[in-house]
Amino acid sequence: MNFASLGTTPGQLTLNELLAMPAEMRQQLLAADPSTLMPNGPIANGAAQGPLVPQTGHGTPSAETAALQAELAHLKAEVESLKQQVPGTENAVGKTSKPRRVPAWYDKNKTPGEAKAAKRLGELALKILRELINVEDVHGTLPHRGHQFPRTLADGEIILGFHVDLVKSPTDSYNAALVNRAIELVEERVKRSVEGFEQIVGCPTIGNDAARWAVKKQFGNLKKTFKEQNDAAAAAKKVVRDHNLRAHSTKKNKCARREVAIDDFIKLYDRDPTTLVQPDWMSADESAHGDADKMTAWWDHLKQPTHMRTKANKPLATQTLLWRAPLHPLTSKKWLTWILHELDRIAAERPDASVRASYPRIPAALDSPGPLVMDPPPKIPPINIVDPSWIATQESMEKPAIIIEQWRNAVATSLEWGSYEEESALWPPALV
Repeated sequence: MNFASLGTTPGQLTLNELLAMPAEMRQQLLAADPSTLMPNGPIANGAAQGPLVPQTGHGTPSAETAALQAELAHLKAEVESLKQQVPGTENAVGKTSKPRRVPAWYDKNKTPGEAKAAKRLGELALKILRELINVEDVHGTLPHRGHQFPRTLADGEIILGFHVDLVKSPTDSYNAALVNRAIELVEERVKRSVEGFEQIVGCPTIGNDAARWAVKKQFGNLKKTFKEQNDAAAAAKKVVRDHNLRAHSTKKNKCARREVAIDDFIKLYDRDPTTLVQPDWMSADESAHGDADKMTAWWDHLKQPTHMRTKANKPLATQTLLWRAPLHPLTSKKWLTWILHELDRIAAERPDASVRASYPRIPAALDSPGPLVMDPPPKIPPINIVDPSWIATQESMEKPAIIIEQWRNAVATSLEWGSYEEESALWPPALV
């Protein structure tokens, strides 16, 4: 706004001049520089410059005075509102905004060095927590509140572990002594360079905050273990989770073993099986998981003699994946299974093949006493390795386990591989 046209500046305006202005012009004036109006402008502590308030002869405010006072209050409110809208360090209610928190290195997406440091720091924190409560065995029973496990030192002295309540949080006062001591020890061992952090490329600075984070995180893992030891539902979930982890590990190991044989397979058969070797499409090898009846049934199926039925010679059974391509009519082998087994044979005959522990194994088959897997894999496989009868069964179900159209539209593994019918007629090559 051009105040020169008024012959004055904002700080020189009287209340009467303000009131005489059109409302829009007054808003522009106040928005331009509200700070000049208070406290050094014409409105300060309710006072105004010049003859602002007409009085009656008896010192009693007139009706005009009352109107002016009301307008004055309104103007002051406008000034305060505009001041709060001026950009700065204050928010809408006049409070200073807090600076934005920069996440710590262990709280954000980590670099490879940070990820390795966080993993090692967590392992150290868990080890120290277990040392302090005297349960260093990862399979050992964790103490309940009020129970302190003893430990005998080399000189014969018996010391008790720290108090711990693994139902409560790590910030609970009952756990304070344990948590604080664990943080101290983590910091000490990191500083003494006995844990190898200095050898990690790109390792961040590990201070008290990182030690505290690691101890609290690992305390949470102890809480989880404690619940699994004392709650039937949690224990059952752990059994399923551990089973799935073992199965996935087996599949990954099978893939790695078969991948090293791919080049030799190509030389023998002039076909590239790379796209067939995927963890989700592998069958895992399972143990009886301590089920005595199941183990006996498996030993009976293998016709294992009594003296060979030992823990060191425990049987394994390969999963039968019902969704995978059916048995070859001549060899009782699935065409994909034959290729995978051929990769196993080639890998085992390589000069650099590692020696693996060998256990009696029940192969996958529809009449196998081993595990039959009815669930589909998480990743949709190419249609040429899927049993057509399994797809047909899914289509006949009221609530199929798959989205039929997506599976029907799944492309072949690559141009190297034909349809199910074509490949079934080609494998194994010796019988074609």
